Amino acid sequence: MMHRSLAYSFFVVCLMAACQESAPPPKPKPLPQKELKEDLEHANNILVRNEIFEIDNFIRRRNWNMTETGSGLRFMSGGGGTGDTVRMGNKVTFSFKISLLTGKQCYDSDKDGLRTVRLGQEELEPGLLEAFQMMKKGEQATIILPAHLAFGLAGDDNKIPGRASLLYDVKIVEVIK
Repeated sequence: MMHRSLAYSFFVVCLMAACQESAPPPKPKPLPQKELKEDLEHANNILVRNEIFEIDNFIRRRNWNMTETGSGLRFMSGGGGTGDTVRMGNKVTFSFKISLLTGKQCYDSDKDGLRTVRLGQEELEPGLLEAFQMMKKGEQATIILPAHLAFGLAGDDNKIPGRASLLYDVKIVEVIK
């Protein structure tokens, strides 16, 4: 009987201890804005350097001679263009194959259909807008868009993941002024 009474007393003490409110955990100190900004800039610089390294290695492995623009776009013309260079405001129809640098194909105009856009007036990846203004009707090109010139941090919510560098094989099929 004594053991039962002792066990019951121990149970009651444990139950009372468990019901007592504990002090809330201390709140973490917020980082000063300047320090937070510097940390984010440092992290972004590392991501950008890694992406540049991956793109450069991709090009080197294929022994491609690509031109790099100030924005980081890589461009290699396959020739075949005639007429004037595409300009802002032109309506452009183009064929495309879009792949990740891993080789995984995301989109292909043979399956998805040609795409038509009016430059500067309709939504288009910033890198394609830049590249098209270096091309002529009928010209083919291989283009590598770093993530910031493609679909950025978020991807396209479908086949292109966030922060993806993309390989585009494009051909300008039609240009209407």
